[in-house]
This record gives sequence, C-alpha cells and structure tokens, in this order.
Amino acid sequence: MDWVLKDLAVTVPRTRHTVLLSADGLCMARWGADKDAADRPAAASSGLKSLAQSVAADEGVDAGLMSRRMRDLVIRIGDHLASPPRAPERAP
Repeated sequence: MDWVLKDLAVTVPRTRHTVLLSADGLCMARWGADKDAADRPAAASSGLKSLAQSVAADEGVDAGLMSRRMRDLVIRIGDHLASPPRAPERAP
C-alpha cells in the first residue's frame, strides 16, 4: 500500500508525506513520515470526523448551504474559540 501513497505524493508538488487512515483513525499505511509523524494527523483526522458527524441532518439537506453556514459560524465565533499556545515558540 505504501507504493500507492508514494505515487500520490510524488505526483502532487510540495507534498511532504501521505497517510492512509482506518475509519477509527488508525494509521494503516504511510509514505514519507515516521510512525509518530503519521499518528498525529491520524488522531487529528479521527477527531475531525467525530466532530463532522455531530452535525446531524436529513438526507435532503443542502450540503452547500450547511457548509457556508458552518464557515460563517466559525468566522463569527472563531476568536472566542482560540486558545493560547501551550509552549513558547522556538526559533527554527
């Protein structure tokens, strides 16, 4: 499976690595990243999937309208949801 991920990465400029996730957020395969680097986006994506599923709607919902309204909501309340950095930034 890694060769498929490599093919994806090398055909899209500026791609650093690719990760294939299971439905529950486990890293199933990776290319260009060590295990720890692959597990971070896997866990984050699992969390995002859970959040996305919390928006319940009927089959006939206008997905475009829902997307725009969610974007507008984030813009309106985004500053209130921000949290300060957990650690000071380090110079590169």
